[in-house]
Amino acid sequence: MITIALSKSQHSLLAHITALLNRKGEEYGDHLFDQLKDVEQTLASRLRDIDLDCIDLDRITSTLGDRQSLKQDSDRVAVNTQTAAELAVKLSRSPEYLTLTKYESAFLTDWLHHLVKSYQALDCSELPEEYQELVRIIEADSKGVLGQLNDHTGK
Repeated sequence: MITIALSKSQHSLLAHITALLNRKGEEYGDHLFDQLKDVEQTLASRLRDIDLDCIDLDRITSTLGDRQSLKQDSDRVAVNTQTAAELAVKLSRSPEYLTLTKYESAFLTDWLHHLVKSYQALDCSELPEEYQELVRIIEADSKGVLGQLNDHTGK
């Protein structure tokens, strides 16, 4: 567990993170669910069309492998979406102190690093204002919340 003391200026960071966690987690989860559904439909179709005289085991094995891989991704997204929802609830309380589990802090750190790296690769003027603001806040807060998370997770 890590407990971070939050200043008033960091509440803007938390509000932006909360909004993005809520929106992005749901979008990504829906995307993976749709992919998994497509693979399961393909698998069901292939199994229905099997000619017992010439079974293509490689094709069936490949499809089952695709399904398993997507299922693992889907499970990981479900955990991350749940973590994002729990973080959003914690952050929405505008706390003076933020207490995170090691998993929550690692998830939040990875997500923020990915977010900043993704947006820095783009021309910042092309980003929606909320993303531009979030990147500025995160960069300015490198010794604050993100710095403490980095120290805690060893990143």
